[in-house]
Formats: sequence, structure tokens, C-alpha cells
Amino acid sequence: MKETRRGHHGFTLGELLIVVAIIGVLVSVSIPVFISQLDHAKQVTCSANRRSLKGEVLVAYTSGEYATCAEAYQAISAKDQDRCPSDGDWTPVYNDGILTDIQCSKHPEEDEKSSSETFISNFYTLYAQAKKSGTLHGGDAYRDYFNTNYFKTNTVSFSGDTKTYKFSFNSDYSGSLGLLFANDYTDWHYKQYAQYIYNPQDSKWYHCKDTAGYSTVDIASSSEKYNTFLKQLPSSSQWESVSAASISS
Repeated sequence: MKETRRGHHGFTLGELLIVVAIIGVLVSVSIPVFISQLDHAKQVTCSANRRSLKGEVLVAYTSGEYATCAEAYQAISAKDQDRCPSDGDWTPVYNDGILTDIQCSKHPEEDEKSSSETFISNFYTLYAQAKKSGTLHGGDAYRDYFNTNYFKTNTVSFSGDTKTYKFSFNSDYSGSLGLLFANDYTDWHYKQYAQYIYNPQDSKWYHCKDTAGYSTVDIASSSEKYNTFLKQLPSSSQWESVSAASISS
């Protein structure tokens, strides 16, 4: 008996058209999603770069390296290589001489400011006003000025923390260094111990893991010590980042 051999049949034209149609649908769906994700990534990168630049400017200004925020911005932005990945134009925004925002032509910020961002903005605005007066020297004078003009209750609170911490301000005796704390005073006639600190270099709040806090003298008895401390803060084992600080004065 003769054996019948079965041949291998290929795809029919109809089957090929169906496969092509399915691939086309998948491509048409995936490309917009990919583009959207890419645009979002660029927006996040742009926002992070602007926050970083703003932090550098504020640290340089409050440390006395530049006479004005505008001078600090011009100098630092000229050498900063991290820009908008979409080639947007950045415009600094000043309030009473202090840098409060950096706007991008391609990535406008639509979200409302958090209570923490408002808190920080008010702090730096008041700092600029105090610095302009030229009459304040040392931490006590700055602290009294801020408590009189803004912190009426003399306290700030953090979400998730049942304690209430006093506001503190530390500076060198020339008044060129500004530092913001939410402080729990322990034996405060001799030392102040910071429980929370704001780092303008990465726009984050940090909480001290040590319940006794961290001596402000070890943080900011000089501009050099302050800048060194801020650089090491994100990797410090003694401090932890507070992701959602909700502050009220």
C-alpha cells in the first residue's frame, strides 16, 4: 500500500491579514502609552533638577557666598549641567529677593503647594527680610524675629508625630548662615537638640533616629560645617527621610 505523505501548509492570506491587524492594534495602543510614560519621566526629571538647583542656590545664599539670591542663581545655573530633558527654558521666581520657585516653559507645575513647601517658602522670605535689615546677629535674634513675625504659636507639628516641637533657628555670629529646625529642647540653656531638619539640597525633611536629638552645634556652628552636614545627611545612619511632612504653625 502506498503511504500518503502530508505536506506542511503555510498561512493563508486571511490568516496573515489577521496577524498583521493584531500587531497593528498592539502597536497603536503601546506607542501612545510609551510616549506618555517618556513625557512623564522627562517632567519628573525636570522637576527634580529644578528642586536641586533651587536648593543649591538657597544654601549658597544663606551661607553668605553671594550677596543676593539672584547672583547665586546666575552663578550656579551657569555651571549646572542638569537641565530640562525637553529643552524647556527655566525662569527663576523671586519673592522679596529670595528664590521661591524655578518655572519651566515645557513643564508647568499644576499641583498646589503642600503645607511643607509653603512653610519653607515663608521661612526663606522672612529670612531675606531679616537679612536685609542688617540688625540681626546670632541665632537668638533670628529666632525672636521669626517667632514674632510668623510662628505665633512658637511651634511646628509633623504628621505622624504626637509631639510638638519648638521652632529654632541657628546662625553664625555674622548672621550669614540660616538654618531651620523643628526642635525639641533638652537642657536647652546649654544646647539645642534638633529632631527634624530641612535639607534644601534635596528638598526633604529628615528626622533624627536618636530620641535625644542631634546637637545644633555639631550641625551648624559655621557655614562650612553646615554645608558638609547637608551633603552627608541623605546617607547618614542617624537620620531618616520624612516622606510626607505636614507642617502647621
